[in-house]
Formats: sequence, structure tokens, C-alpha cells
Amino acid sequence: METTIMPGNLKKLIRARRAKTGESHQSALRHVRDQRPPSFEAIVHRVIQLAKERNREYDEDPRNHGRRALRQLLERILEPPPPGKAALTRALMELPYRDLRKIEVLMYSGRDGGDVHSLARTLREDSHDVTVIVITQKSPLDRYLEQGLARAKRDGVDLEADF
Repeated sequence: METTIMPGNLKKLIRARRAKTGESHQSALRHVRDQRPPSFEAIVHRVIQLAKERNREYDEDPRNHGRRALRQLLERILEPPPPGKAALTRALMELPYRDLRKIEVLMYSGRDGGDVHSLARTLREDSHDVTVIVITQKSPLDRYLEQGLARAKRDGVDLEADF
């Protein structure tokens, strides 16, 4: 995912910039702060890509299909998540709540129909962590987001503004 400049990432980004360029701390900080964050549409496309990877992993795992799938699912609850699901969850956790909320609204717009502004007004707001869980549990998330993004563009929604 394109790096969003957030306080947790700032030190890491500055160190990486200093190691790469040999700049002073102040120069590296100035450069990192001047970087433009990715557009919301770019963020949505990255989440779609990660959701497709998660779906592919799920479909390819034979434990998810057949008569023993439920028992095997219960056995795997304590296992670490597959890499695709972990990457999707990590990417969503790194997003500011504002963008995460917009992704949730686009997801429901793509799944259920309806315009994003109406959904944004009526959809219950949860904590950041709960919203990540809600989004990652939806499948096919990639299709819901693609349809929601297409609907928002068709309706002339400014994706960079709050819904």
C-alpha cells in the first residue's frame, strides 16, 4: 500500500529517507511531510487488490470446502491469518478513520445499492477496530468496492471530500 504519513510511520519514513539520501533529520522530515498522501481512489484500489488476494487464498485452500470445512475452520481459529487476510487487515488498520469510514460506505453502496451520502448519514459509526473487522468479514469485498466506486463516480461524488 502507498505509505500514508501517520505519526506511527513518521520515524520509520524519516530513517529510511536518511539512510537512502544521507540527509539531515530536518531535511528528511521536511521531505517526508511534503509528500502528498495517496488519493482516496488510490487507497480504494489498493484495498480492492488486497481483497482479491485474500479471496484467491481462501478459494485455493482446500480446507475451506467440502464436508469437513466447518470442523477444520474451528481448528484454524487460533492459527494466524493467511498472508492475504493479514495484509488486508494491516492496510485497513493503517488508514485514518475518515478513509476507513468512506471505504465502509463504498462497500455497502456496492453491495446493497444506494447513494453514498444517504448511506453515510444512516450507517452506524463504530470504532476504528470494529470497522476494520466489519470490512474484512465481507466477501467478495473487492466486487463490493468496485461497484461502490463505480456508483460514486457515476453519481459525481467527490471522493476526496467527506461523505
